Amino acid sequence: MAPKISSSTDSIDRRTSTRVFPRRGLSASRLIIAALTCALSVGNVFGAGPQDNKRAALRDVRKRGPVVVGKIPNYKVNQCLSAGFRNALRRIHHIPSCQDLFAALDANGIEVLGNTTYSLAKSDFEKQVCSDSNAFTTIGGSKVWLCGAFGWLSEQDAAKVLIHEALHGAGLGEYPGDPNGPTAAEIDEMVKKHCGF
Repeated sequence: MAPKISSSTDSIDRRTSTRVFPRRGLSASRLIIAALTCALSVGNVFGAGPQDNKRAALRDVRKRGPVVVGKIPNYKVNQCLSAGFRNALRRIHHIPSCQDLFAALDANGIEVLGNTTYSLAKSDFEKQVCSDSNAFTTIGGSKVWLCGAFGWLSEQDAAKVLIHEALHGAGLGEYPGDPNGPTAAEIDEMVKKHCGF
């Protein structure tokens, strides 16, 4: 049954105990629902701002943690990866000059780090690369191979390595593979300077 509407003043329909507003015939609960619907639709029209999107991306990546492909049986490498990953995320999120390293490559550092997968270097070739490295990747690639020595790094040094490799994932070349690119030592220095190490 429809609520009873009074012609001049508010009234209460005794059958439903609903307050009835005279001119529009809207109950109080319907008025609240209409107001909330309007407020929500206005919010959706304008959408989430870029800062909200960055916070959401950070929350998702932080919650999920580093993505490991296969198993990393080395406990120290796993522990170092988790701690270094959190540290790298914090620095990329909170230090504007660290964010700028990725922005110069038209990339979002949090997204690059979050989309990277990590695996333990196992093949003979990978172990050969590990003879003078803690980790390696391909330029523009999203997979990072971790070397056994990575497990012996401090949390800060692990974060430096992960940011260094994320910059390669974002497209930064490295000399000698890229004749015009910076050397590994120059990239390390950029990360140290711009990311607050």
